[in-house]
Amino acid sequence: MMKTTKLLTILLLSICVLNAQSENFSEEMQKGFDTYSNGETFLDWKKGAEILEKVSESYKDQWLPNYWASYFYTQLVRNIPKDNRPEGVTEELLLKKSQENIDKAYGRIKKMNKEIKSDFHALQSLIYNFSEWTSGNEALKKEFREKAETELKKAISANSNNPLADVIVATNLVKKGDYQSVYAGRVLLLTAKRKYDMRIEPRYMSSHWNEQWIGYWLGSANKGVEFLTKTE
Repeated sequence: MMKTTKLLTILLLSICVLNAQSENFSEEMQKGFDTYSNGETFLDWKKGAEILEKVSESYKDQWLPNYWASYFYTQLVRNIPKDNRPEGVTEELLLKKSQENIDKAYGRIKKMNKEIKSDFHALQSLIYNFSEWTSGNEALKKEFREKAETELKKAISANSNNPLADVIVATNLVKKGDYQSVYAGRVLLLTAKRKYDMRIEPRYMSSHWNEQWIGYWLGSANKGVEFLTKTE
């Protein structure tokens, strides 16, 4: 009887410790995520990514901190101040940090389902897109463009119901500017929004990094559809 009681006590203590660790991890993830999301300057956003990198050092069995840090570094590339650029900050450095983080996140997953695999391919595609955008070498631009396309195809192949891929494809369609492409892009964005709205967990505990762009691109698509309908 005493042995059974001790075992139950140890089990309960273990469960309490795991729950506390899980709560702490979630809180630290939110801190890094909110620092970035609520930031107003480049340095604020950069700090958010750096906080998540520190979180990953404390929770070496977790991949989400590095995954989100990787995404944040891609967004920092587009937001480098034109005036008073922080010393040492370059597009190449930020994309290197992004690649390092996605590689670290990928290496921490012991068993990957098709949904998560698809999300990683989508994020890798995004990194290559930014690499193409920032490169001044035409040969490298072509190489990165082809790599981005390959990763996007892998993302869709792994999970053809992935809202990340929906948004990526939708933005490419909206950018084309013709009526059918803009309309198709709008439909995909609305589809992605419905999928995101079904998510239960907080965004910082998910792998859905494209959600905040839906409103912006839907606005562009709606204006495009309205304008093209009147002119054609």
